[in-house]
Amino acid sequence: MPDPKKPDEGYVQPDGIYEGFFISQTSLKDNKKRDTDISKYVNPIEIPYVAIPGEFYKRKGTGKLGDVGYAINIKTGKSSPFILADIGPKNASLGEISLFLASSLGGQNPNARIGSGLPKGDVVFIVFPGSRKSPSWPLSYDELKKIADSHVENIGGKENILTCMM
Repeated sequence: MPDPKKPDEGYVQPDGIYEGFFISQTSLKDNKKRDTDISKYVNPIEIPYVAIPGEFYKRKGTGKLGDVGYAINIKTGKSSPFILADIGPKNASLGEISLFLASSLGGQNPNARIGSGLPKGDVVFIVFPGSRKSPSWPLSYDELKKIADSHVENIGGKENILTCMM
């Protein structure tokens, strides 16, 4: 995000646990908070989330910002809830996930800068359109998990999803 005092430069956090780092913005945000407050945006270290390309986001049935989903690594069986938290460039490829989600699905020390440490194997992403709460952000991991688990149970549970993928 641009520095409010120097619009040609990125805003560097002056204090706190992320002192010296830029603020990573997400499309999903808490509009009640100021732009320089890191809790306004979804933290990729604390919350599992996905970003979908703008062109894909426009399609009917793909979900909206704040909708909840569930991801399963077919190879390892590792799984995680997630939230749709960001919209990428119009023609981007699928595959942007938070560090938390990458780790939950079996990634080893994922590195967003170079793309290393991602989970091995095929991953299935299920989105539950219309599942977002109001307001859709902020949301704790426990709340996210509760919403996702309820939807997964409504479609027969994780085991049934894995059976369909075999």
